[in-house]
Formats: sequence, structure tokens, C-alpha cells
Amino acid sequence: MSKYFITAIGNAIIDILAFAPDDFLQENNLNKGSMTLIDENHIKILSKLKFEKTSSGGSAANSVVNLSGFNVNNAFIGNVGSGNYGDIFHEDLRKNGVDFYCKNKTKFGSTARSFIIISPDAQRTMCTYLGDASHIENQIDESAIINSQILYIEGYIWSQEPVISALKTAIKTAKENDVKFAFSLSDSFWVNNHKEDFLELAQQADIIFANEEEIKALSSSSEVTLDSIKNIAPKNQNLDIIITKSSKGAIIFSSKEQKFYDIQAQKVDNVIDTTGAGDAFAAGYFYGLKNNFNISRAGQAGNLFASHVIQKIGGRLEAKDVENIKNQLDTNNNVE
Repeated sequence: MSKYFITAIGNAIIDILAFAPDDFLQENNLNKGSMTLIDENHIKILSKLKFEKTSSGGSAANSVVNLSGFNVNNAFIGNVGSGNYGDIFHEDLRKNGVDFYCKNKTKFGSTARSFIIISPDAQRTMCTYLGDASHIENQIDESAIINSQILYIEGYIWSQEPVISALKTAIKTAKENDVKFAFSLSDSFWVNNHKEDFLELAQQADIIFANEEEIKALSSSSEVTLDSIKNIAPKNQNLDIIITKSSKGAIIFSSKEQKFYDIQAQKVDNVIDTTGAGDAFAAGYFYGLKNNFNISRAGQAGNLFASHVIQKIGGRLEAKDVENIKNQLDTNNNVE
């Protein structure tokens, strides 16, 4: 038996959430719905906002924390700095039952922070100070990977050498030990910057998570079609590509079956914040895999998890959400 269901590698980030009108975005040259990398000077400007919530975050970390709420053992590999923010991140994972692998904290103040600005229409604009978050080349513990069923890597962590080299070694370790490899494309800008590498990863992956814009970037296509998706990794018959479509649900491409599964969206009347919706979907899909759901039902579980996250501030499920999801899964024996 593996110690962990998932070991995830990603950016260890403190999320700082605030509401702001569209005027604030325009005044600071921020594109609504985008992710912008910022420096310490921008931190000073954004720190003037009224913060609604501060918590640990990061795409892959959100996914494994949300999944751990369902009594699933997971681990997270990341890098934080010494000081308060690093301690907050570590403690948050601990209290949520996720083992944190960070061999040596880096310098004070280097913990990554993401200012998540929520607009009146619930769109979120992320301004991220990465600090030393991506420098995980010395943090990866192979024993955590070997003792897992799935290695999950977020695209955001794919930055530069020697990080990329370390990640490739982690994937090689997973493959040599029959650990499945899952990968999130994270952002269309990131895909365009690392397309050659990401296409190579698609040849090795068992699961890819993407939204429509990200998968269009990877497939070099203006539309999401069966033919464009088939051409991403034509020789990889183990690959499932999950494509989230916001309020339109999701589609899942099975390389083995060479077809799409259409996953209907959950009805949500009160969307507050879309932060972490994709991360929650991934957690729900992983929950389905853990419980031997078929592709359709795993996708429905993904939509169910995401539907709860977007009705609150931040990317994490709360205890009442976990209970509601369990009740829906147990009561219906499907997710509708």
C-alpha cells in the first residue's frame, strides 16, 4: 500500500484576497482575469487594499488540501522562506492533513504571495510575487514520490533550469516506480512559453488538466476539436485530457477510446469567486479515481467540487462543503 494517494509539486503561495472595482484594475494596468507576475514595488501598491482573507494557496496545494478533506492521504513538495508567511503555509497544510516536504526554508521574506483581486462580477485577477517558490530543485524527496499512486505537477512550477531538470527527474522516478503522472497546464501564457516541453510531457502523462484557452495553446488550434486534441500526444494511449469550460462544464478526451466525454456543469445560483475552481475540479476528479469512478462520474465529481468552491471566497472547501459533497455522492450514487 502506498503512503500517499497523491504527491503534488507546485508553488507554495500565500493567497491574499481582496475585493476591488474594475477602476482599480484599469488604474494599475491589470487585465481582468489574468495572472501577472509582480515585484516588491507592486506589493506596496497592492498592500493598500483591504484584505478579506489570507490563507495558504497555490494550484496543486489547493487540490491536495481539498482532496485530503475526504480522508485521502496526500503530500506536497514546495519551497517557502523563513518567517511568518512560511510558517503560515506549513501550519495550514499540517492542520489539513497534508504532509509538507520542504527540506530547507530559504531567506526571510521569500515566501510567494498571490494578491487575488475579486471584481464585482466574481472574476479574479491574480498578481503573484513568486519569491523563491519555484526553486524546488533541492526540495524534492524521491521517497514521497515512490510512496504515492500519483505524482501531480502544476505547470506554474515549470520555470527554468535547474528546476526543470529536477522535475524531469521526479517524473522519471514516478515512471520507474509505476506511479501515474498528472500535469496541469496552469495558464495559456505559460503554455506558449514552454510549449515544446509541455508537448513532451503530454507523451508521458496519464492525466492533463487544462481549460479551453490552455488546451488551444497546446494544440496550436483556434478551436477545441477531437482532431486537435488527438494530435497532442497521438502515441500515448494512456492519456486522459480533462478540459474545463467554466459554466459550460467540461469535456474529457480518452486516448484509449479516442472520444470525448461531455460533463454537464453543476447549477450554481450564487457565484462569488472563481478562484481555485480548476484546482477544486482536479481534486474532485482525483476523488473519483480514488474511488474507482468511471470517466464520466469522475468528471461529474470534479464539477461538484468546483461548484462548491466558487460559492465562497478562496480556493478551499470548508467542512460544510465536504459534508454536502459526501451526502450528494452517497445519496445519489452519481453526481447530477
